Amino acid sequence: MQISQNLVWLIALPLFSSVLLLLAGKRANSWGHLLATTVSASTFVIGVVEFFAMQSRAEEDRAVVQRLFTWISVGSFNVDASLLLDQLSICFVLLITGVGTLIHIYSISYMSHDLDRRRFFAYLNLFIAAMLLLVLGDSYLNLYVGWEGVGLASYLLIGFWNQKPAYATAAKKAFVANRVGDVGLSLAIMIAFATFGDVTFSGIKEQTEAASTAQLTAIGLMLLLAACGKSAQFPLQSWLGDAMAGPTPVSALIHAATMVTAGVYLITRASFIFDEAPIAQLMVIIVGGVTLLFGAIIGMAKDDIKKALAASTMSQIGYMILATGLGPIGYAFAIMHLLTHGFFKASMFLGAVMMLFLFILMLVGVDSSDSLEENIPGLRPVSIVAAISVSGLLVSLIGRATFGRPIYGLSAANAEGNAFGIAEQLFTKYVFAFEVVSALLITAALGAMVLGHSQKSKSKNSQRDLSIARFRKASLKDASGLPSAGVYALHNAVDVPALLPNGQAAPTSISSVLQARGDMIESATFEMKKNEEEEK
Repeated sequence: MQISQNLVWLIALPLFSSVLLLLAGKRANSWGHLLATTVSASTFVIGVVEFFAMQSRAEEDRAVVQRLFTWISVGSFNVDASLLLDQLSICFVLLITGVGTLIHIYSISYMSHDLDRRRFFAYLNLFIAAMLLLVLGDSYLNLYVGWEGVGLASYLLIGFWNQKPAYATAAKKAFVANRVGDVGLSLAIMIAFATFGDVTFSGIKEQTEAASTAQLTAIGLMLLLAACGKSAQFPLQSWLGDAMAGPTPVSALIHAATMVTAGVYLITRASFIFDEAPIAQLMVIIVGGVTLLFGAIIGMAKDDIKKALAASTMSQIGYMILATGLGPIGYAFAIMHLLTHGFFKASMFLGAVMMLFLFILMLVGVDSSDSLEENIPGLRPVSIVAAISVSGLLVSLIGRATFGRPIYGLSAANAEGNAFGIAEQLFTKYVFAFEVVSALLITAALGAMVLGHSQKSKSKNSQRDLSIARFRKASLKDASGLPSAGVYALHNAVDVPALLPNGQAAPTSISSVLQARGDMIESATFEMKKNEEEEK
């Protein structure tokens, strides 16, 4: 196996940046976000370099390792702190660092009005470092360290605005639910050590055939429990919706692109165990199938746009988990969907919030069509591309163009025992299409509300128009309260603060938007009366 000296920098750079930003305190407020973003981009560059270096080697020599030091040495039991970069982990490295860097860039503007922006970026870098350790560790113990680090970073990011009790409670709920899953991973490592006397991936793989089916099933079920906790799968799915209390970039990075996919990575990495444990493999399929339907149903009942996307994420991860239970071809489908999901779901989270702010703009009388074209010109095409991606439309069209028909029919694939066909149909034909139609109906309903409000606004008398005009003018002068700062931020749609003054989070549901609108109109009336008194 090839030796590399670069892997440690993938973890060391963001970890060092995180520690530096936390220790530097307010002195780093002016440049902390730039350092964090540069470090994240640097890890992506290192990942790209390693990817092309891997491509240049023969298939059997593509995996590389880096031994750092001896971590545990007790008798004949030795565990090194070492890193492994192979075809599976490079996919995650590029996803984590690539999407992570884009979200860092987005966060520079999104968090620009937050006094604790430096601390936010320190937590982001800590999460990147922990997630990279999770996918690069060459043993279950090394993976476990990254696994716990990801849990800590997610707790800090979800509860970033912990001045609101509800947000602090959401962070604790996510932390506790993940700890339940962590117990499963701990037990899996213990059983593996008792069975094989080893905890490295290669050591366990070499001895798999010597173990009994019962032992492998026990390990597989414990790994599945761990995956359920981290990936919000049934029955440990309840924390994901509440985790939307964190800033939207957190939702895009952790709850769409990276952390929630750690369970898929864990099962895929342990494929040699599940392939020899049919009962555990069947349970993986059942959990994935139940969750994908459960998440889709939950998403339909939500009026909070971030929670609806969280439920969709839960459903999509269910597809991936189900695919990993279908055997070798299923692993390929799971990782393919995981990579595409990381991009389109992150874009949907970030774009949905911008769309909601534009919706608020219309409610308070600002022409959002101009704002959309001038300030966010790429929102429409990006949203369309994301919708096409989540629907699996391109995969279906490619199958028809290549073979003159869908790649497989579900009934035919089932009759032939063809796992490839079953997976393809599940991914491209049924629930995906239903989710997209639901999203279009929601969008149409919002559009109808905005259009109706726009028509109603045209019939208002001039006094109301004067009220709104004065309110806009006052909002640009006064940034001390929720309505004023809110309209100021919305007027500059690209530069939206993540946390409005007075500890109020940016609204993410229709009901909260309408409540904010009522507050704004009340404030506008007050400002109008105040100005009239001053003129007198």
